[in-house]
Amino acid sequence: MLNLRLNSTNKLLWTLLGFALLGGVSYLDFLTGYKIELNLLYSIPVLVITWFTSWRLGLVLAFLSPIMLLLVRLFVGYYYDHWFYYFLNPLLKFFILASFAYLVQKSKEYLARAKELACTDDLTGAGNRRFFIERLQVEIDRSRRDRHPFTVAYLDLDNFKAINDRFGHAAGDGILRAIVIYIKNNLRKIDLVARLGGDEFALLLPETGQEQAQIVVSKIRQGLLDEMKKNNRRITFSIGVLTCMGDPPVVNEIVRIADELMYTVKNRDKNEINYSVYTG
Repeated sequence: MLNLRLNSTNKLLWTLLGFALLGGVSYLDFLTGYKIELNLLYSIPVLVITWFTSWRLGLVLAFLSPIMLLLVRLFVGYYYDHWFYYFLNPLLKFFILASFAYLVQKSKEYLARAKELACTDDLTGAGNRRFFIERLQVEIDRSRRDRHPFTVAYLDLDNFKAINDRFGHAAGDGILRAIVIYIKNNLRKIDLVARLGGDEFALLLPETGQEQAQIVVSKIRQGLLDEMKKNNRRITFSIGVLTCMGDPPVVNEIVRIADELMYTVKNRDKNEINYSVYTG
């Protein structure tokens, strides 16, 4: 999928390319003279700039393109029979190109939104199961290549059904959203929290060994417990944590092991964390 979050260096390169395309189209227009209409080609730099940088820069090129087109016409000896057209035609072309830039921007926003919806749980705003699997596979491949450890935590809510039964599903949904918000606020940007279904969540912690994972997961669990106490919710958390080092197994195997670690806690006393390391 197209990554729409470009850094400043990439934006500069695309900006330079856009202006270079404008210059190239103008030069080609000059070479062909007024016998061949190349007006549509002026939309290409606007498309490139708007899509890969911003709508504002797209508007800049939408403004410059009609001026370049007019200058080319004058250089090749094409003149209008009334001075009014020297202002009207560039103005009309600007509005056409500006509208084109706007449509490109809206298309880019729509694709970004569609991508976000495709990988987001609509109730909580966490990643969905498919997105978690995709990210986990990327981390497995990276770990095999660079030999970096990573950690997966499988988290299940204890006594959540009682909340739904007593206070209703709306209250339960509110708790799930609050949990995701808290976890997101206490993870790094490279980390991921995903809802795998019902009241089960998974955390993916790239470049995180067991010692660091113990600090992070225990802190999150304690923070969640404190949040539940503040709201008088008798919910606790059973968590299975698997740190992968060396040559990690396949996705399904990692999820299965983390799930089993969580259920070991669930079937014992609940409200604990079960750690394990896979060394490959």
